[in-house]
Amino acid sequence: AYDEYTPVNYMGDIVYTANMRISYTTEIVDTDGSPLWNIFRVSKVDEENWTEPGLFAEELSSVTAHFGWTTFNERGNRLFYNTNQERVGKADAKMGIYTAGFAGGEWTGIQPFEFNDPRYNFFHPCLSPNGTMLFFSSDMRGGHGGVDLYMCTLENSQWSEPVNLGPAVN
Repeated sequence: AYDEYTPVNYMGDIVYTANMRISYTTEIVDTDGSPLWNIFRVSKVDEENWTEPGLFAEELSSVTAHFGWTTFNERGNRLFYNTNQERVGKADAKMGIYTAGFAGGEWTGIQPFEFNDPRYNFFHPCLSPNGTMLFFSSDMRGGHGGVDLYMCTLENSQWSEPVNLGPAVN
């Protein structure tokens, strides 16, 4: 049995995160012994049936790092997701938010979110329908608890500094 999280609608399909094994020749596992997280996609066949899960995109998968927790813009050509940031020293690699654009049949131009910091986790991106607000959770300094919710707004093609949603939410 596998764990599945964060289903989102994408072009009529369901894209979700799962710790399902993706390679039968290599089994890389997390520190708890479970397979790493990756992004999967299923399509509706008829009123009661779905296709077998398949990787959402080869370029957004790995047997050595976590991938998942997706959000798409309204047109479906921009994706925000989580994957491991670079490890700092001997500490476990923290999660970061990354973005990619869909062009030529694949996800390209992969870039880290400009506020990622390898000392902290940046989790579960959620893009507003019009693509001008990005919500996420993080354990970065200055929060009200262990992990807080933050928001950035897109202004002149740049994301604003993250704003903590405050003690009423956090």
